[in-house]
Amino acid sequence: MTSWTFKFLNSTYSHDNHHDSHHHGHWHHGHWHHGHRPHCPDPIPCFTPGTRFIAAQGPMQVENVKIGDRLLTRDSGMQTVIWVGYRDLSLAELIANPSLRPIHIARDSLGDGLPVRDMMVSPQHRFLVRGADLELQSGEYEMLVPAKALLGRPGITMAMQPTRYIHVLFERHEVVLSDDTWTESFQPAAKMVDSMDRKVQSELLSLFPCLQNSSAHAFDAARATLAPHELNRSFEIG
Repeated sequence: MTSWTFKFLNSTYSHDNHHDSHHHGHWHHGHWHHGHRPHCPDPIPCFTPGTRFIAAQGPMQVENVKIGDRLLTRDSGMQTVIWVGYRDLSLAELIANPSLRPIHIARDSLGDGLPVRDMMVSPQHRFLVRGADLELQSGEYEMLVPAKALLGRPGITMAMQPTRYIHVLFERHEVVLSDDTWTESFQPAAKMVDSMDRKVQSELLSLFPCLQNSSAHAFDAARATLAPHELNRSFEIG
């Protein structure tokens, strides 16, 4: 078995890290509240209250982010938030749908100061990793890894408590600094539509007609994704 070593990225930032996405989407201003759905097999990548970003005016918790705020991104510097959404999940929903349970990531569990404090994210929320071996094998020096793939590492566990999932959207998919760790912003995709209520589905399809195609994304991903089974089978994270 090949053992690869790659690193989670901290807050080192440079405009030279720019990676263009050429298919940009646009959201109308507004806030949506996701209604209850009895089954959500593929939870949407999102943050939970308490996560901190670097905003133009200083540190800002995700629950205080509003449309028009500017947050630090890896590729594009300060970028304007164009939509914020949320979904509340009760304990009963989490018991009924284990795939919805948030992932708790303890301080320093990804490296020294990574994250800088305990944080929780949805299972599909992706973190930025990099490494020379990763580039050698995949051709990508930086990739995204979903939080659920990290379960089993010291300090990373599945939580069981009521929570609010919060989505932050920019003009394109971005890698945003959160709790001093680079993670992803919201990326609308067709596979997410079924996990939202009918009103939100209608809004999504009107804003992004391409999402009627089951394999479509509203715009390109900021980085390629390393599949959980690839991580578990072939990689040593460190």
